[in-house]
Amino acid sequence: TFWPRPHSARQPAPQSFRQQPRTMAIRAYQLINLQKTTTLFFCLFCMWRYDNWSTTAWVYTALHGSYGYCWMIKEAAFPNKALRDTLAPPMVIATALLVFWPGYWNICILALSNKELASGGMLFASVFIYVIGLVCMMISDCQTHFCLKYNPGRLIAEGMSRYTRHPNYGGEVLLYSSFCLLARHWGAWLILFLGFSMVMFPLNLKKEQSLSRYPAWAQYKRQTYMYVPNLCAAASGAELNQDLMRQGKSKDPEDALAASAMGA
Repeated sequence: TFWPRPHSARQPAPQSFRQQPRTMAIRAYQLINLQKTTTLFFCLFCMWRYDNWSTTAWVYTALHGSYGYCWMIKEAAFPNKALRDTLAPPMVIATALLVFWPGYWNICILALSNKELASGGMLFASVFIYVIGLVCMMISDCQTHFCLKYNPGRLIAEGMSRYTRHPNYGGEVLLYSSFCLLARHWGAWLILFLGFSMVMFPLNLKKEQSLSRYPAWAQYKRQTYMYVPNLCAAASGAELNQDLMRQGKSKDPEDALAASAMGA
């Protein structure tokens, strides 16, 4: 224009006022929660798709569908902070394929496309291990959440974790096994095995590597099994050295081993 603008008008806007490019950040818990809340409807869709309204199909849908909403209750009361990380686009695709289709939801398809009725014993076994697994998972996650909130920096080695190092994952394996049992197909067990070996087990090993910096870790590991209780230790009333339990995590794993050796 003919009239020059004031000098201040020609200055670029401060960085804080510039519009930043918006990127869609997807976190792991968002995908997982979406899958949990929609599994019930996917099961109902499969019942309609395969015209399977048998008692076996209804029981399967009740078990698998209710698990998603039990998960959401847990998520509302004591969420898992480890699932709050932002996922890179390749991980978003990989996670979606794993928890939806052709991964996890294939168990639903295998179960509900099978119109053969399950025996009463199989229905009993499925419901039984589902309930036990769900309770173990919910209680142990609740305990872990509040121990970390009110007593951080200490090894959790009491309650559900007294004789089992990963009771929540042991419970999840049990309840997933109930779905595979009602699916009555080797493919369902293969999906569970791949999910366990590629996701659960590596996470547990990574967690144990971090926990190994606690001086009481070596003694605790001897007293426990990974996914089921060490019944021999429970029967003998094995206890951990309380002096070691009061010590926090060491920066060097070698220091933790040395402290453990002195306290043994």
